[in-house]
Amino acid sequence: MGSTDLLPDRLTDYDVIVVGAGIAGLTAAKELLMAEPSLRVLVLEATGRVGGRMLTVPIKTLGGRTLNVDLGASLITQSQTNIMKIIERYQLKKFRRYTDGVPWGQIGAPEPRLMRNLFTWPEAKDLDKTTAAQWIQANAIGRAAKDAVELGARSTYGIEPDRVSMLYHLAYVKSTGTFGGLIDVKGDAHTLRVEGGMQQIAQRMAEDLGNDRILLHRAVERFEIDEANDTTTVHAYSTDNVTEKVVYTCSQVICAIPMNQCRKLTFSPPLPTHKRQLFESCIPSNYIMFIITFEKPFWRDEGWSGEIASTGRTTKEGEVHPIVFTYDYTAPSGEAALAGYVMERFADLSTQDRCNAIVQDLMRFFGDRAMLNFIDYKEKIWGEEPFGGGSPSITMPCGTMTSWLSRQEHFLSVHFAGSETASEWLGYMEGAVESGIRAAHEVLYELGHHDKISYTVLENTSYNSDYEEPKLPSDHYTTTPSFWKPALFFVTVLCAGIFVYSKKYRLSYTARAMRPLERTLVKYSTGFDWPGT
Repeated sequence: MGSTDLLPDRLTDYDVIVVGAGIAGLTAAKELLMAEPSLRVLVLEATGRVGGRMLTVPIKTLGGRTLNVDLGASLITQSQTNIMKIIERYQLKKFRRYTDGVPWGQIGAPEPRLMRNLFTWPEAKDLDKTTAAQWIQANAIGRAAKDAVELGARSTYGIEPDRVSMLYHLAYVKSTGTFGGLIDVKGDAHTLRVEGGMQQIAQRMAEDLGNDRILLHRAVERFEIDEANDTTTVHAYSTDNVTEKVVYTCSQVICAIPMNQCRKLTFSPPLPTHKRQLFESCIPSNYIMFIITFEKPFWRDEGWSGEIASTGRTTKEGEVHPIVFTYDYTAPSGEAALAGYVMERFADLSTQDRCNAIVQDLMRFFGDRAMLNFIDYKEKIWGEEPFGGGSPSITMPCGTMTSWLSRQEHFLSVHFAGSETASEWLGYMEGAVESGIRAAHEVLYELGHHDKISYTVLENTSYNSDYEEPKLPSDHYTTTPSFWKPALFFVTVLCAGIFVYSKKYRLSYTARAMRPLERTLVKYSTGFDWPGT
């Protein structure tokens, strides 16, 4: 329904328009309607499906059967309470991923270090000027340590660590708990899967909302905000026919698309500088995720877990192999599969050449059976998604973390959600759900439904009266008193005093130097003055 269809007793088409039908946007819409069912909510999605970075596709398995597999978000943990509640609401079956056996490479920290507020560190500014690669080179001792930390950054973002701010890397790690838990496939973030694939979560949420509340193939391009009349006009177009323009009006907007996609939007009035810089600075991650099915899980026969963590480098000059990470993706029903991620540099190969390179790389670890048991191959290059922000999330380059701190701030009637705006579990489904809940309660506040608000959700936002805007340490010039000037003055006075004292009492040079010190020590230790001479 466009603005030409305004009802006579309504000033706007909708109370709330949600831009983006990923898990964050769907969560926001669902949260609003659970709190206040009378709200008029519309979800606009640019692509032809719901789910965002959730993508489930069929793949061939043994005997001509098919298996639904995830080429996007796929792993969760019991401690991710928000996404677990949704899974339980829809009674979806979970199962623990196979991790028994020996991995071919594993990264982890036996003693995690607790990091509280990174942005109050005196070193925060310097860390934001340093790439993750530079920090690794300067601080990791030995080839093995450098490979381990570099692999962690590469497997986390799908891009090389020389493109990522070290401060952002630390913030990302902190949001998931520990460095080891972030990249260790046996770690806390990677333990459970859902039978049938993750995208069904988004599909079930969309069914709950109803087809009349979700419009696919609608890409938003401009927001016009009229504060005086409490109206926001949303300009969109059909991705099936770009000449088909559509206009909607509403009171509040939740923009639940990747931050690097927000740079394509026009705001009237314009965004503040720091918010615009945030959107313009974002770098999309570029996971290339693959699934390969096999006749049987042959790696288990050898006592291996199916996990590989690899830098791809060998002793041969210039030789690089594609695999960064793999793990066992075998279904509970027994269909054997491995899932994994490929280096960004292999994105320009054809699908067939990339598949061949991956199988050859698997043979380095598992032998010929990786080829002999091969059945089918599926992949997703997330950097090529037209309205996506890469996967698993956006990253931030050096010098941008001041603007990144504003990621949750709303702009007039437009509120922002998405996994990269989360406080915890950045880049994960859990973070996306958290952000959708937060944005929904911000909107409830603006619409005056104060009795429906969970203020705990808004604790770390500007809607909390005790909220303090996070800032990096100041880099203003400071005046530090010089140590040498008072020290030089003290020594000069001391020497002059000793000289005068020694002349008066005709003492030796040693006695002249020691007598004042003796007097001082006696006075300090006993409280009595030195006896007169």
